[in-house]
Amino acid sequence: MIKNFADHAANERTFLSWVRTAIAIIGFGIVVERMDLFGGPSLVGSTTTGLLLVGVGIGTIIALQGTGVPLALGWVLALVGVVTGITGWLLSSLEVRVDAERFVVAFGPFGRPRRVIRLADVREVSAIVVEPREWGGWGYRWMPWARASAAVIRRGPGIEVVLLDGKRFAVTVDDAVNGAKAASAALDALPR
Repeated sequence: MIKNFADHAANERTFLSWVRTAIAIIGFGIVVERMDLFGGPSLVGSTTTGLLLVGVGIGTIIALQGTGVPLALGWVLALVGVVTGITGWLLSSLEVRVDAERFVVAFGPFGRPRRVIRLADVREVSAIVVEPREWGGWGYRWMPWARASAAVIRRGPGIEVVLLDGKRFAVTVDDAVNGAKAASAALDALPR
């Protein structure tokens, strides 16, 4: 018989209840992200997911107090949450620029990472409605089987660039029609 079995069993039940709660919260977060229940961009949802992981980590730390289990697990979950939240914040916005030679898509407040497409490599530019499910979800997506990639931070208007080799690139923007017109005008102005 284990000494102080009742205390041990109570600690075990408390720990398992925290694990169940964490799994339920994470499951709900995944449902919100994949089903787009609140209509918001998924990358901002990454920040929410990060905060949930921080909460789960802190909850784990609290639950593990006095159980003899190393507290490192809770701190690791909290650290993962902080890193996820910061990454989500850094990648939660896009800036699209078109000049005489390039079509540039830059992420976040620092403009990194970025995707640069030479206009000389572009066949056509058009305004489209971006459905994240058609482009592989939210974020920067690469679909080699479809010869396509996309930078998707929300559902709605976007610009599609078709390259000379048939590859496609899409990006979500606020004013897709005027953006596509500006990119097409720059494309038409190129000497061919």
